[in-house]
Amino acid sequence: PVSEILLVGRGRDLSFMSLSRKIFGEIRCFENGRIHGVRCVSSKVDGRSQIMAVVHSEKKISIVSAKISKEATDGDAELLVVCKDWMMDDWIMDVHTLTVDEAERSRQSSIEDLTRSCLVAVGLAHNVIQILEVRTRAVQE
Repeated sequence: PVSEILLVGRGRDLSFMSLSRKIFGEIRCFENGRIHGVRCVSSKVDGRSQIMAVVHSEKKISIVSAKISKEATDGDAELLVVCKDWMMDDWIMDVHTLTVDEAERSRQSSIEDLTRSCLVAVGLAHNVIQILEVRTRAVQE
């Protein structure tokens, strides 16, 4: 289950681990920089855990989707960077996903659909919030 999966930022890589600390998936999120925070949304489709992780470094956002088998420890994880090194105008303080409530998650047939329909609110260092539309890579202020 998703509740037994840990997402760990190590440098510029995001690791997917079981609670017993066995790494069963790892993906590079940034070309340069270090992971400063991770927010994720999860759902379950056909017995597989699906996770969309919004990962941020100093001034960049990357979005990762993951499909994980019933048993996280068996190493069956499909990881994909959907959006990499999306540059912001200022230092990122926090990120949150928008429009991804429980009802929306249940309507999405795959993590790809969920990721494409997602908006991400990014709180920047000088009291600015930008809204990112993942599908079009558009930025709203």
